[in-house]
Amino acid sequence: MLLPCILSSQLSVEPNDIDKKSRKKFEKALQCLKKKEYDKGLKQLDDLVTKYPGFLVAHKHLARNYMRLNQKAKAWQHLKTIDRISSEIDIPFKMTLADMYEEKGMLDSALYHVTLLKEIDGLNAEQKKQIEFRFKELEFRLEAYASPLDIDIEKLGAAINSRDNEYHPGMDAENSALVFVRRSALSGTGRNGDEDLFTSSVYTDSFSLSQPISKINTPFNEGAQCISE
Repeated sequence: MLLPCILSSQLSVEPNDIDKKSRKKFEKALQCLKKKEYDKGLKQLDDLVTKYPGFLVAHKHLARNYMRLNQKAKAWQHLKTIDRISSEIDIPFKMTLADMYEEKGMLDSALYHVTLLKEIDGLNAEQKKQIEFRFKELEFRLEAYASPLDIDIEKLGAAINSRDNEYHPGMDAENSALVFVRRSALSGTGRNGDEDLFTSSVYTDSFSLSQPISKINTPFNEGAQCISE
C-alpha cells in the first residue's frame, strides 16, 4: 500500500478534487491576495499544499506571489513542485524557472527548459523571438564558462566604479573615451533599477569622473552599446 500512496502524492490535484472546506479556504485565499493581504492569503495556500501536495493551481499562486514579493527562495520551492507535477509547458513559467536556474548557476538546467519552449507548436513571431534570444543568451554563457579567458579584473577607481553595478565597457575608435553601463541600486520595491549609459575621458593613467550620457539615456533601460566612431 505504500507505493500507491507515494505515487498519488506526486499527482496533480485540481480544485474539484479537494474537500468542500478546503475549496472555501482556497477561495478565501485568492480573495486575500486580490486585496493584497499577502500574509493571510499565502498562509492559507501554504496550509492547502501541505494537505494536498499536488494542488497545482495553489502552487502556481504561491510561486507567482512570492516572486512578486521578491521572496525567491520560497517561490523556488513551488516552481520546482510545479515542474514535477505538471505536464503543461507554460511559457511564462518555464522562462521564470530558467531565470531561477541561471541565478543559481545551473545553466544546463536553464537551457534545458528554454529548449522545451522552442519545441512548442503554434508559437507566434514575438514568442519565437523572445525564446530564441533567451536560448542564444544561455548557450553563449555556457560556451563562455566552458572556455574562460585568462584575464585579471581590476577596479578602475572612484571615477568609474561606484556602489552600483558597472559592466559592458567599450572604447571609442581613438581610445579616448570609455563607455559603460551602470545599473542603479535596488529600489524600495526590491526591483533592480534602470540601466543607463555613462562615459569617461581616458587619460594616460587615469579617467575623468564618469557622467551619464543624457542625450541617449531615457526612463527605460539602455544596455550594451556598440561604438562605431
